[in-house]
Amino acid sequence: MRKLLVLMLVFAFLTVGCTNGANTDIEEPEFNVISIDDIEDEDINQWYQENFQEHGYYVYEGDSESYLLISAGERPTGGYSLELKNEQLIDGKFSADVVLNEPTKDDMVIMILTYPSLLIKFENLTSLTVELDLEDLEQDIATPSEYRQILARFNGQIDNNSIEIDTSIGFHLQELTNEEDALAVRYNEEKSDELRTIIDTVNTGEWILFDGHKDEFERLILDEVLDIGHENQSHIISGIYTGRIDNNFIEVEIASYPIVFMIHVETEEEIHGEIEASSELVIQYKISENGQRIIEDFIVK
Repeated sequence: MRKLLVLMLVFAFLTVGCTNGANTDIEEPEFNVISIDDIEDEDINQWYQENFQEHGYYVYEGDSESYLLISAGERPTGGYSLELKNEQLIDGKFSADVVLNEPTKDDMVIMILTYPSLLIKFENLTSLTVELDLEDLEQDIATPSEYRQILARFNGQIDNNSIEIDTSIGFHLQELTNEEDALAVRYNEEKSDELRTIIDTVNTGEWILFDGHKDEFERLILDEVLDIGHENQSHIISGIYTGRIDNNFIEVEIASYPIVFMIHVETEEEIHGEIEASSELVIQYKISENGQRIIEDFIVK
């Protein structure tokens, strides 16, 4: 009887040991934030392209991996990004706090519509459920879409309450006016003294970068001066290359509006050789004394 009991205990110990050894081969679920550029699967890329511009979160479940796309929707400029905090994955349920980081007033950002998003890859999961609260991102979207950062040349003071700008070199002015040459811009009444003091330092012909919006009478209101500059000062902007106009000028679509750039002598050969139609460009340029945008350098994304 004692021998039988000892044999049973030894068998039980060996059985438990084998079972524990088998469990060590089971891979734990994990997740990582990745770039869509890392994905070669055409179905996943198509799913991403269909959803990344729309506010919300979207799940793609593949054979061996699952993907979660979180999007903040459309933003008026660059400089926005999404960040995860307190993220955790328990029993196939993913939860996190999603934070939208916004550019500050001092940041020089690309003047193009952007769609901040996060793409997360999950491995070793049998199924994925998501618990996210994106209400804060939705509230941010309610910010008036007509609020724009505008770059234009300063023509001078009209009176104590308004200035005139040259619309021929402005960005985003197509959404605010049909004027071809000049446009009156009124000061925000609550900041008029502060704005008047700043504008007094601007010389005719200099460019100004400012925040502006349309009021109920469709007038352009100057809310805050962000920067003041001279000719030959470099700026950076992003857009889609649409083609050559002639040997000296190319056209780039910025926020659905065609902008003309002059080819700088040093970059002409590079532009001929590198840019293809519909390429996304990040352009460094300067404004000449006659209002031409001259390309100094560029990157094809």
